[in-house]
Amino acid sequence: MRKVVLCGPARDKRRLVQGLQELGCLHVVPLSPGGEEVPAATGLPDRRDAERASRFLENAPYHRKQAAETPETDLGEIVRRALDTKQRRRDLLDQRDELQGQLDALAPWGDFELPAQDALADVQLWFYAVPHRHRDVLADLPHPWIEAGRSHREHHIVVVTREPPPADMLPVRPVPTQGKGTRTLRREIAAIDSELDALEVERIELTCHRATLRRGLARAADADALAQTLATTHDETALFALQAWVPRHRARALRGYVEREGMAARITEPAPDELPPTLLANGPAAQPGEDLAKFYHVPPARDWDPSGVLAASFALFFAIILSDAGYGLIVLLLAAAPLGPWRSAAGTRMRRLTMALGVASIGVGVLTGSYFGVTPAPGSLPGTLDVLELTDYQTAMKVAVFIGVLHLALGNTAWAAAHWPQRMAVARLGWVAATVGGFAAWLAWDAGSRAGALVAIGVVGAGLVSVVVFQSDRPIRRPVDHLWRALDGLLGVASVSKLFGDVLSYLRLFALGLATALLAAAFNDIAAEVRTSVSGLGVLFAGLVLVLGHGLTFVLAVVSGVVHGLRLDYIEFYGWSLSGEGYPFEPLERTERRL
Repeated sequence: MRKVVLCGPARDKRRLVQGLQELGCLHVVPLSPGGEEVPAATGLPDRRDAERASRFLENAPYHRKQAAETPETDLGEIVRRALDTKQRRRDLLDQRDELQGQLDALAPWGDFELPAQDALADVQLWFYAVPHRHRDVLADLPHPWIEAGRSHREHHIVVVTREPPPADMLPVRPVPTQGKGTRTLRREIAAIDSELDALEVERIELTCHRATLRRGLARAADADALAQTLATTHDETALFALQAWVPRHRARALRGYVEREGMAARITEPAPDELPPTLLANGPAAQPGEDLAKFYHVPPARDWDPSGVLAASFALFFAIILSDAGYGLIVLLLAAAPLGPWRSAAGTRMRRLTMALGVASIGVGVLTGSYFGVTPAPGSLPGTLDVLELTDYQTAMKVAVFIGVLHLALGNTAWAAAHWPQRMAVARLGWVAATVGGFAAWLAWDAGSRAGALVAIGVVGAGLVSVVVFQSDRPIRRPVDHLWRALDGLLGVASVSKLFGDVLSYLRLFALGLATALLAAAFNDIAAEVRTSVSGLGVLFAGLVLVLGHGLTFVLAVVSGVVHGLRLDYIEFYGWSLSGEGYPFEPLERTERRL
């Protein structure tokens, strides 16, 4: 990022700022608290109403071909019709739910029509659902009654009275009828369904204006952004000044615009105490990682971009927790399915991430030899690819710790590269040496190599010494500051316990992967027992056990993969790879052009 200060004639401020908005490369920094600039007319009566209308039309089950926008297009009328349709639809759905509740309550009494009140000669009908345990009270009823139906739990009776019966006549309250029988309720529900169908047709008809509505919202947002920028410039009698950040690769385009318009500009490097906004710009492969990075917090501009590492590590962690090629195939099929959420730009990136999760899960499932909980035969091709046994706890633990060591070492190395040649960068490389050396010492000691373990412990010691020496960047103004630096370094070494705990956190990967594999295999065993023990319908019941059991296992594994996979990235990895939180680069631009 480069810091920019622009100056121009006040009489041309709106035109010049509009040109900067067309250029779309400035993150504006307000120089004044704001004024009362009025945005240009956009044809929208209310932004919030238009956004609700747009969401309502976007979520329609079917979309019509988009109509061309003309000068006669009335956005206000489109918004009004869409919101009227939405409100009427909501009211009808509420009425239908109420009628359906009444129908469900009266259905045990059969298919009937209540006569008009004047046709009963002041006689009233009361409907009671009396539990079987209270059927003895029916013999003592002081009014005529008839049993219209019976279920396994209740007697459904109708009591005939001229006056409202006392509340304690029966141990249950009467079922309200609102003067309607089940036939009337069904007719009213059918009428509402017909009206809902008509409203849905009208909704689908309005979807031809989705693009027009989106452009209108974009114009309104652009007008608001322009008005906000115009209100926060610094104005003198004949000049105005605007301060902003510009990406380095767009500085040349900005200079060209400034020269064409006769403005004055100063473009400088950011000062050491200034924090520029963060612009993440990656290729298609790492773009899903950008979304993951922004989901938690934006990295500082002076740090490094973790998007690619986040995408790759999350896919690996998710795959290890799933640990089943069959489940991975389901994830891959979900990514390939023509689902509505995949249609947007953000959905496209999420789809690519889901495909990566599916491919990685299939790969790990093949290596662990799990296909919907079934282990392949040793002599088969899948059996030869089964190289990692999850129940081999020693090997699984070493692999999990190795992944943690590699992940945290990568984070520390990236931090050091982003802040080189600061003293703290050397200390971060010391943490890398301590992490890798500690893991190597464990492996050497476990293998019986005392000499190798001693060499690795020496690497750990050298790394911790570099932490003590270079951890503090306290300025040296007097001799005692050397002592304070040493104390800061010693305090920094106390983070070795945090490093140890963070590395062990990666053990959750194979613990959850083992739980998924064992749960899937357990449901397979239960289904096999059901098939052999139940005659006749054993195959059907076994199929139900497989579908429900693997469905539950798949859902639990996916939830665990997302939660714990992201947790390792956001908590353990971020804690060693980033030095704080930044804020996103938000350019003053014409968003309408992107539609």
